[in-house]
Amino acid sequence: MRFLRYLVFAALLCLPSVAWAWLPPPFALDWGGLGAGAGQFNAAYDVAVDASGMVYVSDLYNSRVQKFDGNGHFLASWMAWSPASIAVNTNGDILVANGNGGADAIREFSPDGDLVKTWSYGEFSEPWGITVDADGFIYVADGHTNRVYKFTNDGTFVLSWGGAGATNGRFNFPGDMTVDDVGLIYVADQSNHRVQLFDSQGNYRGHLGSVGSATGNFSWPVGLGTDAHGYVYITDLDNDRVEVYRHGGYVAQWGSLGTGPGQFTSARGIGVAPDGSVYVADFSTNLVQKFGAAPVPTEAVTLGHIKAIYRGEKTTTP
Repeated sequence: MRFLRYLVFAALLCLPSVAWAWLPPPFALDWGGLGAGAGQFNAAYDVAVDASGMVYVSDLYNSRVQKFDGNGHFLASWMAWSPASIAVNTNGDILVANGNGGADAIREFSPDGDLVKTWSYGEFSEPWGITVDADGFIYVADGHTNRVYKFTNDGTFVLSWGGAGATNGRFNFPGDMTVDDVGLIYVADQSNHRVQLFDSQGNYRGHLGSVGSATGNFSWPVGLGTDAHGYVYITDLDNDRVEVYRHGGYVAQWGSLGTGPGQFTSARGIGVAPDGSVYVADFSTNLVQKFGAAPVPTEAVTLGHIKAIYRGEKTTTP
């Protein structure tokens, strides 16, 4: 069974990058602005969305997390000690990576902002990125040690991988992460201007992009999110856009430099709701923009799909 899973991973990553006839999700609304009041931000850093559609934004320089409904109505906020990336675990709690300001810890909060627990690991130096897989395992990317650490849901260390460098499986300031619908872990290898893909044991499975502004390239990929259909959304900071991939294949992109709807000046954090709505936090304008859902793929990824790829009957993902 494990061999079959690896075969699926390998087949998916061999698919070519194809520009799809795929329309960017429509702009819906935005909220925020610079400040310290309710619903305002000072460096809107990351976005996470829980199973009920509540939106959580890490407000870095205000040292807090803010909670909103799906249409940006403010609900609550709480102190979070310079929060960087945030994620929702399988308990529905909010995990906050405190990689800024020397905290070097992971803090878990209830959806109402009550501190559940704080935990760390001896090697942590700048834990900036965090994500959770379908089995509840937690992955933390440390920007100083250039490693990814895997933990159980209660914070027990399992394994780690990486190290400084630019070869496959190594990092130069890793940041945000996400896990797609087939269990691939995507890591923003920020200073190497690429996104690397791994299985749950830390085995390298490929990478997306290289430095540049052409289609499929990045200039500081910093935020990652995924939806239930396997679309992976990547904020491309210096190119002022969001790039979209699915199972290792390029799909589309949207955005440009500016302050209007669908434009960005420093697109940073990104999160996807259960209904497919996409939320993008802009670090400079301190706005969160909401976009509608991406189109549903017309075909599921199945073993038959993979066999068709090998037979030469299909050369692209749905």
